[in-house]
Amino acid sequence: MLEKQYPRYYQLKYNLGAAGVKYLQDTLLGPEQALVEYFVGDSAILAFCVKRDTFYVRTIPRNFPLDTLIEDLHNALSEYGRVRNQSSAAVKRSVDRYIAAATALYDKLIAPLKSGLPHSLVIIPDGALGYIPFDALLEYVPTDRYDYGAFPYLGKKHLVNYCYSATLLREMKKEKLRQATSTDFIGFAPYYTGDTALLHSIYGNDRSVRKELKPLPFSGRELAAINDIMNGKAYFGADATKARFLSVASTARVIHLATHARADNRAGDYAWLAFSAATDSAGSTLLYLRELYNLILNADLVVLSACETGIGKLQAGEGIISLSRAFAYAGAKSIVTTLWSVDDEQSSSLMIAFYTLLSKGTPPDEALWRAKTDYLKSADVYAHPCYWAGFIGIAL
Repeated sequence: MLEKQYPRYYQLKYNLGAAGVKYLQDTLLGPEQALVEYFVGDSAILAFCVKRDTFYVRTIPRNFPLDTLIEDLHNALSEYGRVRNQSSAAVKRSVDRYIAAATALYDKLIAPLKSGLPHSLVIIPDGALGYIPFDALLEYVPTDRYDYGAFPYLGKKHLVNYCYSATLLREMKKEKLRQATSTDFIGFAPYYTGDTALLHSIYGNDRSVRKELKPLPFSGRELAAINDIMNGKAYFGADATKARFLSVASTARVIHLATHARADNRAGDYAWLAFSAATDSAGSTLLYLRELYNLILNADLVVLSACETGIGKLQAGEGIISLSRAFAYAGAKSIVTTLWSVDDEQSSSLMIAFYTLLSKGTPPDEALWRAKTDYLKSADVYAHPCYWAGFIGIAL
């Protein structure tokens, strides 16, 4: 049944030989790059580190509350945007929770490998490790717990990229486009409802978080600015329909979606991206994860500038069932995705910086890393990783 309904997913998931160490060393990895793959067992975590000239394994005893630390880290990061305007006690609790989890996870997952890690890392997480933004892990407890820009983030020293498996990384990197694309760039901002002629103006103090199904004013600014950079085609508001996306998705080299999305913590199949053309009770037309498996994309890059596109239900033997993983199986060669509900304005700034660097010839993985590190230098109170670490790259 699975083979017939989702043939591409079946082929990539079940009918491929595993990528070997020699292939990774000879073909996929750069001279200053390492692949780190984790396997989480009941009593230990195995960390495999592959570099061009060496390969080694570290055994990490699972004598610490791994699941609790991951939950604490993820909750502290995703909640900060909500609590920062509450009491100082609420902010302190959130920051303390983040620092404790981020330093503990660094000590357990990164420190055993630290001496052998080059600048660029490709991380293959296992199980619940897929919920971790590794570049937000902390090397040590910061002296000033509120000077977020000065924190000792792993992402300051290392460019961190991800994939779902070494085998899928191989397929995404070597896959050729099925057909020539007719458009360099297409973008969708269904929840921008304003005047597109005024997109570059200042939008006041609206700091809407994209998890709520309401207008996203900064999504319009984001897409308009990116479309100017990429010289493609942008669809706003009522023009950004699900039907239009499905009709043009296979024609574009780069796809950008600045919209609402939601992960699904039941079976995963009902995670969705929202488009316009109100046909259901939520006032949107939803593109469900299960529909993505039957898409045939020709995209070098898909950017999911929306909430929770990189998380979902953790299923035994399958991993985390997410929208971004479905785009990978649909043919996207690389993806930018999110680990929680992201802030509309800060996402806009980060994404515009990312595309500006891309347009200058910066490789996608370096472009995302530089966009984040440059953001940290100027973000001031918004340097907290809540606002930037949620964006991660898959096979960039």
